[in-house]
Amino acid sequence: MSSAMKSFDSCTQPDCFLREDGVDSQSLAKLIVRVLAGEDVQIESPIENRDRCVECTLRVLHGGQPLPPREEVERSLELGRWSYRRSKRIQMRDSHHN
Repeated sequence: MSSAMKSFDSCTQPDCFLREDGVDSQSLAKLIVRVLAGEDVQIESPIENRDRCVECTLRVLHGGQPLPPREEVERSLELGRWSYRRSKRIQMRDSHHN
């Protein structure tokens, strides 16, 4: 993992239930109540139980978004680097024309 990646939180589980369409604090709360009521709740793609998953679930319960997948963070970082490089090239070009 690059040093830039270490400064950004990301999810390493590709099929996390929390990133499915329609999953928000309300639907997650309903799921928790079903589990607490003793219902047998089946998730199509179970995840590995990790400490960061609890933190991510709390984010969703508080109305936030789940952690983005690692690939999305890497793509954003790469786009950011290219944007930075492009802006530097534009600045250099403009400074030579003035």
